[in-house]
Amino acid sequence: MSELRRRATDHRPAPLQGDEPWRCGDDLLGASLHADHGPLGVVADLIVEEDSWAVTGLVVTAGGASMVVPLTDVARVDWPQRTLYLRTKI
Repeated sequence: MSELRRRATDHRPAPLQGDEPWRCGDDLLGASLHADHGPLGVVADLIVEEDSWAVTGLVVTAGGASMVVPLTDVARVDWPQRTLYLRTKI
């Protein structure tokens, strides 16, 4: 019985905790969005490009108000804590 041979390119580095890719939009819904000064709100919906189905923004609700946050403004995601962090603007 022969074993399967593996190539170096078959190895994928293990993601760091909190650095795992998301699998579907449901993974983001209900996540908390934080800025430098603290929590801003909760992800209520996603903005999706009609042609490519790419997620380009988040609809965040807080205290009955909603705002759209471009996905490019998100610096990192802590998946175990279900928390997104905004980039620091300089």
